[in-house]
Amino acid sequence: MDKKRRLSIIILLCFVLGVPAQALVQARPNQKSVGITINNVVVDDLDADGFKEDARIQGAVAFTSFNLQSNQRCIIFFYLTYIVDGSYVGEMSQGTTWRFYKTFSFTTISQSSKPFTYEIINLPYPGWYSVRAAVFVDGRLAVSNSFIFDPPGSGGPGPIGR
Repeated sequence: MDKKRRLSIIILLCFVLGVPAQALVQARPNQKSVGITINNVVVDDLDADGFKEDARIQGAVAFTSFNLQSNQRCIIFFYLTYIVDGSYVGEMSQGTTWRFYKTFSFTTISQSSKPFTYEIINLPYPGWYSVRAAVFVDGRLAVSNSFIFDPPGSGGPGPIGR
């Protein structure tokens, strides 16, 4: 068998065997999935101490193909990172991160999105922050995009390029 014919057969076999495998991967409509987004961060005086240095994180967890009307317990991890903007002189450095978590229970309907809120009392320093969330439910993990915010105070105009 010459090289051209052998190569043609190999390409044909790859095509014949590869297309059904790709179709099987994409054709799983009942596969459970979860997603998370942070929609907003509201900075206010949540603890009534006279200072607007508290943050309320607002977002949503999306469930796809979970059992109809099932109760899902999930853990949401929050990663709050301080972003140095040059206006604060002190012990903090770029990328200092705090981790928080909270357990939520949601009643899910096959394809639904459930809102959540989480409050952080007393942000430690003036300046910019980045918050990211990760959700773990029923063996599935999803991570949100970063949400950057600046509490009122003596922070500068913000980190360059963000």
